[in-house]
Amino acid sequence: MKQEFRYRLLQYLPGARGRRYSRKYKSVLALDEFEAAISQSAGKTCIDLGANVGHYTRKMSSVAREVIAFEPDPWAIEHLRNNLGESSNVRIEQAAASTRNGIGVLWRRAQFDDDPLVHSTSSTLVKRKISPVSSDQAVEVKLVDFIQYLDGLGTGCEIGVIKMDIEGEELDILDALLSRRDLLARIEHIFAETHERQIPDQKERVFKLKARIANVHRPRINLDWN
Repeated sequence: MKQEFRYRLLQYLPGARGRRYSRKYKSVLALDEFEAAISQSAGKTCIDLGANVGHYTRKMSSVAREVIAFEPDPWAIEHLRNNLGESSNVRIEQAAASTRNGIGVLWRRAQFDDDPLVHSTSSTLVKRKISPVSSDQAVEVKLVDFIQYLDGLGTGCEIGVIKMDIEGEELDILDALLSRRDLLARIEHIFAETHERQIPDQKERVFKLKARIANVHRPRINLDWN
């Protein structure tokens, strides 16, 4: 609470410092909203896109009927399975959520091996997001068309929360999802992190996306996840 109050005050500083604290404040509020959304997800399905080693997957699984966790990074998926593989209500998908099915290249930081727990969180299908990258660290991963995947869950599957932290791929998925009102009607909350600061050419797309979601009342879409 003290940190939240501090960020709330410091966001009014001029220039870049104020903008940085504004992002931090919105991130804290997003996490509070996420916790509240999870508490309302009993009997529903929750989906964790970019589960990494399962911190938020575990939070979801404590309440939801079922959690589906997507994670493409081979290092992270091993730890995710170790952490949650015995949970009867968690389904783990070793794949990257995308707008197509197939095979893609997952790019990792050149210093990945120095601290995989930290660096696996920035592994991405969007090569220009991270620098420096290393071809030696790149791995091929399975891609799953997430819109098609949601269709396959069936119309009776009510989704409480989708958490989307997929390092630059979220815009394509959100754009596709916003064109499917039938799918949106089955989802209550979406929390997504956008990456326009790391991928500057996405700034205009994020601006347009925010304009689109301003008129969307279901699901509640929060783009301040961090």
